[in-house]
Amino acid sequence: MINKLTKISLTGMMASGKTSIGKILAKKLNLPFYDSDKCIENKIDLKISEIFSTYGESWFREQEEKICNDILKKEEFVLALGGGAITNKLIRDHIEKNTLLIYLKTNENILFERLKNDKSRPLLKGTNLKKQINSILKDKKIIQHFLKSVEIKNIWGIGKRMSAKLNDLGIQNALQLSEVNPRTIGSNFSVVLERTVRELRGQACIETNNLLEPKKQIMVSRSFGRSIKSKEILREAVSFHAGRAAEKLRFEGQKCRTITVFIRSNPFNKQIRQIYSSDFMEIIHATSDSRIIIKTANKILEKIYREGFEYSKAGILLSNFTEKLGYQMNLFDKSFDSKKADDLMRTVDYINIRDISNIFFGNQGYRNTWKMKRQIKSKRYTTRIEEIPVTR
Repeated sequence: MINKLTKISLTGMMASGKTSIGKILAKKLNLPFYDSDKCIENKIDLKISEIFSTYGESWFREQEEKICNDILKKEEFVLALGGGAITNKLIRDHIEKNTLLIYLKTNENILFERLKNDKSRPLLKGTNLKKQINSILKDKKIIQHFLKSVEIKNIWGIGKRMSAKLNDLGIQNALQLSEVNPRTIGSNFSVVLERTVRELRGQACIETNNLLEPKKQIMVSRSFGRSIKSKEILREAVSFHAGRAAEKLRFEGQKCRTITVFIRSNPFNKQIRQIYSSDFMEIIHATSDSRIIIKTANKILEKIYREGFEYSKAGILLSNFTEKLGYQMNLFDKSFDSKKADDLMRTVDYINIRDISNIFFGNQGYRNTWKMKRQIKSKRYTTRIEEIPVTR
């Protein structure tokens, strides 16, 4: 069985962002990154444009196939494919079978802005760049191949009921949905689904931000599966939330100085005494160390906990962020070794993200009897790469 988090391939039109997104994804997942075009350039010691002019496209495609096959034999990677690599059936079949393949769809106007001053693309020769881009985008064979392999139930925003209705109309996959008149879908279903159809047809309807703003706060909170009176169980829950918040903080590349904890009873249960209690603490050194965040959260819990109440929810808020490389240390305090702490947390994340083992801290407990009941959950397509539908 493929580990979807350790073998990831990105494909799409030239300048669609495969290399840029691939590097970010590889960094987030602690995986090695490969760019097939860059690997060919390093091997031949020539630029892609020079390879095309000296040896021709056919020879380049042969080298591309060899490079891709070598990379695909590795145990883990994020691979940014060259724009034309996916047209090679051998490469395409290997990638679809053995990796999580992600197709990056990009608007024609965005491609034009990115390519208008780029003289390094050998396939874009001539004066009418927009016409060339449009001509390439009109070759829909590859896109149709991907759309046909995606079941209707796996399209973002389509639930069980809508999927069943579309199936009754003979629409079984994304390709069939893209071929339906968008206005018909809009009048019979919803404007949201109409936009989805237009997106599948290549018409951009949802704006995307090229740059994500760094988070200013991170909140982790959950309602309990049952009411809790015990401070020990409450401490487990707070420690668990603190550890999870610290992980998120590290993935953001940030450190925090302020930690807030809250606990509360069930506001909808009028049969019990109500309570909402919270407090915060400032820490000397900005940190993303789970040990420090958990320890501080437990200190706050000691201050805000009141006996005799039934608690139904707890949460932790991290704020007052600073970037890892941009915070000021205390000149006279040599007791805190930030590098060792960062190295330790990086190792913990490395082990956990690869499912080598599951490292957690003692305060977090291991039974987690407080956890909420979640038997039925929808897919998290926008936040979990392993739950993105895989084309076959």
